[in-house]
Amino acid sequence: MTGWFLIVEDNHRKAMNYREFERHYQAQRPGFEFRFLIAYTPLDAYRLLTDDRRPPGLAGVVADCSLGCFRDDQANFRAQVLADSGAGYEIWTGLGVLDWVHRHEPDVALWTLTDVKAAHAPLFMGAGHLLLGANPLSLGRFTQRGPLAEQLLTELAEPHRYAELNPHWAKVEEASESLRMLLSRSYNDIDSFDWISALVTMPKWPITSRGFERAYTEEVARISGRDVREVKFYTQTFARNMTWWQWSLEDIYRPFRVNRREQLWPVFDEEQKALRAWQNFNPFTDFLGHNNECEEFFTAPDVRLAVREWLRQNPPPAE
Repeated sequence: MTGWFLIVEDNHRKAMNYREFERHYQAQRPGFEFRFLIAYTPLDAYRLLTDDRRPPGLAGVVADCSLGCFRDDQANFRAQVLADSGAGYEIWTGLGVLDWVHRHEPDVALWTLTDVKAAHAPLFMGAGHLLLGANPLSLGRFTQRGPLAEQLLTELAEPHRYAELNPHWAKVEEASESLRMLLSRSYNDIDSFDWISALVTMPKWPITSRGFERAYTEEVARISGRDVREVKFYTQTFARNMTWWQWSLEDIYRPFRVNRREQLWPVFDEEQKALRAWQNFNPFTDFLGHNNECEEFFTAPDVRLAVREWLRQNPPPAE
């Protein structure tokens, strides 16, 4: 195998594992020419990818899902780029880096990198495959040796063989299909992703509290770019849609061994008709909204851009 891989990783300790994997095979196989270039921020990755002097032979891009840039004190590490429309936006996440590569160098293989036990793994890995065709890559695979390490090496060289080589492929494929179902729904002509994003950004607002409806519709309007008068919210039909969103979210997470406080989630055998069904625990606010990386998935501008492009190509069916 020849060529080089860009790895986008903000954790220097984890980066040492990638270097050790690289050195191991370079020592084991004389003449085996491949190397990893590591970028520690989205800005570094963007500068490297757009540098006319970059090395030839980019074989793949591996990007950690969350790079810490959702924090305001890390804002200077975000990359300022242009979308295909000509509008500017920021890259915060590894998914955003992969999306940029997917649009500008579509033949380059992509991997979403994270700990498969992390709360945000099902979202980012599922979206990476659904939106970009990226393979999942667990952090732990870089520290393995023997046949398992050989599997990873072969997958890097022959990414089209992921189904037979990638131990996490089946669960990500399942999560990806469930994410497709979630994104493919809309409510009152506004995408489910926008309604859910607004819930995730309001973790301190109980859904049955006084004033919630007004604050929520204002947040949906802000996120979706609609006039607040266009955001129609009817409790009974909204509860029905929320039931379906929760079922899809459960299906996304079911294949993963993630601590999502499952015992607290309300259990539904049929569509709900009132918001009080979520008064004790709301997975969108009380689970997703209390996890920084999960919230980042729904609020980062680069993730939103990738979702918007996918929805443009795969519009939800008429209600």
